[in-house]
Amino acid sequence: AVFLFFIIDYQPEGLYNAFVTQALLRKKERGMAEKEKRGGMTVREAGRKGGQTTSERHGPQFYEEIGRIGGQKVKRLIAAGKREEG
Repeated sequence: AVFLFFIIDYQPEGLYNAFVTQALLRKKERGMAEKEKRGGMTVREAGRKGGQTTSERHGPQFYEEIGRIGGQKVKRLIAAGKREEG
């Protein structure tokens, strides 16, 4: 349990800031609880681990290839949008 003490200056923005602070702390606590449920790994950590594994398996050529393919797709979409405009 986390105990927090707030000093609120009774101005509307001060009260709002206190509520936002409480909400952020509750969100952080939920995130910590979720991390415990998932075996100690956050989504960010899992993504980083997956990215490192992909990099080790496929190397830099893989990223060059998917970047080139993605760039070609964007180029085709832009051309199609220009044709539709005029």
